[in-house]
Amino acid sequence: LPPQKFPKWMKSGFEKKYLLRDLLVSTLLKNETIPSNNQEKLINKMIYWGKIFVITEMALRIGNRDIEPEILLRWNSSQFDWAEKNEKAIYEYFIKNSNRLFSINEKDHAFVFNNAPYTIGFSEKSPDRLGQYLGWKMVRNYIFEEELPLSAMVKLEYRDILKKYKP
Repeated sequence: LPPQKFPKWMKSGFEKKYLLRDLLVSTLLKNETIPSNNQEKLINKMIYWGKIFVITEMALRIGNRDIEPEILLRWNSSQFDWAEKNEKAIYEYFIKNSNRLFSINEKDHAFVFNNAPYTIGFSEKSPDRLGQYLGWKMVRNYIFEEELPLSAMVKLEYRDILKKYKP
């Protein structure tokens, strides 16, 4: 499709700066680096995406320099700032609605994992894919707190990660 046919929110992701990140994420998904079993619950899928993003983040630390979280998440800086300012509220939303956190309903999953103008269930100012963001924060928090190697992180269950997460 010609670029003018895409919505503005989608076109913002068509930037060269995301290319290496997209290539790595696609490779991790295709090669099933993180076992994809047991993803029927929303929390399992969150942790799955968190593991994908942590591996991507560590792999892209070229010259031992951190990758910008905005690139990792495919957001602009204002979207990342919104998520960071609202991290606790996002987490509390899922905890208070634990039926959502453990939902196996694909519609619930789509609302928090799919590309969109914003994440359904949150403000229209929110970025899309807040489920991926929260998964990344949970996994990242756990491995840095525990000083865990990536090879051990891949095998972790969501319960272990969820118990230690403090936004």
